[in-house]
Amino acid sequence: MESLSARELLHAWELGHSRHPVEQSLLLLGAVRPDLDREALSSLTLSERDRLLFRLREQMFGTSFAAVSLCPECGERVELAFRTADVLHDQLGSIPEPIDFQVDGYALRVRRLNSVDLASAAGLHDLDAARYFLIERSIISAEQDGRSVHVSDLPSRVMNFISEQMAEVDAAANIQLRVTCSACAHSWNETLNITTFLWTEIEGWAYRTLRDVHQLASTYGWSESEILAMSAWRRHCYLRLIGK
Repeated sequence: MESLSARELLHAWELGHSRHPVEQSLLLLGAVRPDLDREALSSLTLSERDRLLFRLREQMFGTSFAAVSLCPECGERVELAFRTADVLHDQLGSIPEPIDFQVDGYALRVRRLNSVDLASAAGLHDLDAARYFLIERSIISAEQDGRSVHVSDLPSRVMNFISEQMAEVDAAANIQLRVTCSACAHSWNETLNITTFLWTEIEGWAYRTLRDVHQLASTYGWSESEILAMSAWRRHCYLRLIGK
């Protein structure tokens, strides 16, 4: 995986700042994996995609995470602190595709989801409808007693089973943080979406960097290209000299 220069990261942020998170993730990965074309990136399973995003985040901001959540019971702010290794675990061995399941007399063959699937579901504003749509997309075939069964005829318990199993095999794309409120002791799960988390950090970095460029350009008359070509440490030293 290639590292991004300040100029390259600003360019990716500029292209993706108003786009859907699925598109933002592909823009970032396209910048650090130029060896993979758009189709190849879109075809990565969500776990594969998110593992690459975690690696990119480590390169840019390190392995430590800090976040804030609001307790759904009492509204208290709860601070979260963890590291990449705490939430991202290596899977032992490779998971073959397609994946076969047996449940309640049904033989199911499914595949893991990718960014194409998420983009197709992006227009569905109802979460239950989007969830059902994605489960349907993951099903390659379903049989009962050797006879093919249409996806729409599968009972809800089978669809829920598929959803649960796919969350396990694609664990890196379904990271749940167990949170406990120190004020009321209520516990709940928070989903860690690495795309939105990383993009929020990039956006904060981008605005800080543009502010620094503005201050240095105003003081020294340097161009944006000249300032971005400097290391972050060198820019910091010049900013200290002008009292910023």
